[in-house]
Amino acid sequence: MKPIIFFDFDGTICFDRYWRSLPQEQFKQVQQLLFGDGRHVVEEWMIGKRTAEEINQIVAEDLRIPYDRLWKLFVN
Repeated sequence: MKPIIFFDFDGTICFDRYWRSLPQEQFKQVQQLLFGDGRHVVEEWMIGKRTAEEINQIVAEDLRIPYDRLWKLFVN
């Protein structure tokens, strides 16, 4: 039997969401960017082709949110 590592992605098992502390409008934009229009990016993240830092960089650039602020919210 092989060991298994299980990761919980945004709202899969837990009810907390990444970036939930953003103002509501920005939070909606992040959700649309990653889980709507950019679903392929999330899929790459889920299988290890992208890092959390890369995802936060994409969001920061696309939505013009300072990366450092976004990263701190993500980690929290």
